[in-house]
Amino acid sequence: MPVVMATPLDTLTYHLTNMPIAAGVSYVLGVWLVFEAMSKRKAVAIPKPVMVVYNFAQVLINGYVAYAIAAPLGMRVWGIGLVDSPAVRYGVWLHYLCKYLDFTDTLIIVLRKKDEQLSFLHVWHHATIVIVWGWVVNTWPKAEEGGSAAYAYGAWINSIIHVIMYGYYGLTAMDIRPPFKKAVTTCQLTQFASCIAHAIAALFLDTTPIFYNAIQVLYHIGMLRLFLPLLLKGKQDGGAKPVCPPYHVPPTPTEKAALKKTS
Repeated sequence: MPVVMATPLDTLTYHLTNMPIAAGVSYVLGVWLVFEAMSKRKAVAIPKPVMVVYNFAQVLINGYVAYAIAAPLGMRVWGIGLVDSPAVRYGVWLHYLCKYLDFTDTLIIVLRKKDEQLSFLHVWHHATIVIVWGWVVNTWPKAEEGGSAAYAYGAWINSIIHVIMYGYYGLTAMDIRPPFKKAVTTCQLTQFASCIAHAIAALFLDTTPIFYNAIQVLYHIGMLRLFLPLLLKGKQDGGAKPVCPPYHVPPTPTEKAALKKTS
């Protein structure tokens, strides 16, 4: 059985101290510092091969993480009613580590001075998701404590969505315009909705502690609230753009000139 805390304060302290809050705060501070430094400098022209390699590296990494989570579950990735295991925990831990790798998205945006991509949604998502997954990895009840594998679904579906997104951006970085831009955005929205539905189902069909489900529902409702206005604005501007990671934008004249000098 899970360890019972003596008081509500002990429970709160336990969970707060197992959240990598410093990581989220450091991310926001780092974004601000680099943004301020770049405000006095010209945009950095990141070579196209670097963008291509980065995006397809993310495809491979997230594809492996999705497999590492699904394989020990026998591909029953919903995890509801299934017993947790060290193998599942390892896959989810890898997914958590990927949240730090995703900080590179923001660095690329700031260095290229693509301020229109540095939305509140982008910064909020990256700053908070690392805290949420760090908390889940550190506090989710183990199998011997009655823990299930329900927490694996959120990590698996997010890894799958990242494979799709980074694959799309990798192609655009190669100046290929895939015809499924709207489908990528639809996949992102579907992810949020499916996580909400999964958390609600777990309330009735799983042994998951209720507060984990409540936080998942609230977080994804918040993401939908932030995401939908950008989606609607994108449609008004001629097409909905996926908002995370940095979608490919044609290089500015300054970037073109810098790239010619390096070629």
